[in-house]
Amino acid sequence: MYKQMQKLASFQGVSASGIATAKINPVGTIYGAFIRCSTSGTLATVAQIKAQIADVVLRINSEEIIHATPTFLYDLLKYKGYYAGEDAPVGILPLYFAQRNMASDQERSLYALGMADVQTAQIECRMAATITNVANLDLYVLQTAEPRIMGQHIRIIKYPFNFATTGLQEISTLPLSPQTMAYLGLHIENGSGFGAFDYVTCRVGNYAIHDQIPHDLCNMELYHNDRTPEAASTAAASYYHLDFARSRDMSSMLPVAGVTDLRLQINWATNAPVAFNIYAEHLWNLGVQSSK
Repeated sequence: MYKQMQKLASFQGVSASGIATAKINPVGTIYGAFIRCSTSGTLATVAQIKAQIADVVLRINSEEIIHATPTFLYDLLKYKGYYAGEDAPVGILPLYFAQRNMASDQERSLYALGMADVQTAQIECRMAATITNVANLDLYVLQTAEPRIMGQHIRIIKYPFNFATTGLQEISTLPLSPQTMAYLGLHIENGSGFGAFDYVTCRVGNYAIHDQIPHDLCNMELYHNDRTPEAASTAAASYYHLDFARSRDMSSMLPVAGVTDLRLQINWATNAPVAFNIYAEHLWNLGVQSSK
């Protein structure tokens, strides 16, 4: 079906340290939303958007579907091969719901957001203390008239952690519900302390499905599976990508149905991460058809 790019009402409440909001009309099926950032007609650079918008939150029926920094959203697009370096279009922060890196348009469309069972949809931009280059935020959506329910869709959620030393850290608090949810990937930041990754283990019960894999080996395998990981460094926004659905293979996801124990073991070498985030890509409503 023909996809239309439409302008919606601009964000309201754009102010330093404030929360700017814009509503999405709950009609048709939404393939992507695009936040256009400018001041007095001049588009903001990618670096300015990263610095001046602290967080982006998409709520559907009051539930968080996306919660991430612009830095991570741009980095995730780069990781999945949308663009290289800082070559994203100036002034535009894109939120893709139908994942553009999938193999076919039919597969991509499965994860677009049907609005037939949605009452409210809203995007929030939590602004930084300085917003000199992003004073105007305009919202556009790419949509069709398809009358679909949400069905299966991908959520990107930020989980904050802290670890002030080097050595082994175990994380056992990542969510295991609802039973129709699966993990597509976990993206571990190196944090405010520029933590150095040694290796990561992922255990489901007593079984290690990713067993003491060093950062360099993980990156090499990801490069060979159509991903562009960030190399280990002391720079900000380096990641350890624990990607279950790499190489565009959605069938290799990690379902949580029946799982009661999911643990990450991260060994930090030389530098501690201090405050850091793990971004989870969740597949929600596993097995629920999106057609009405």
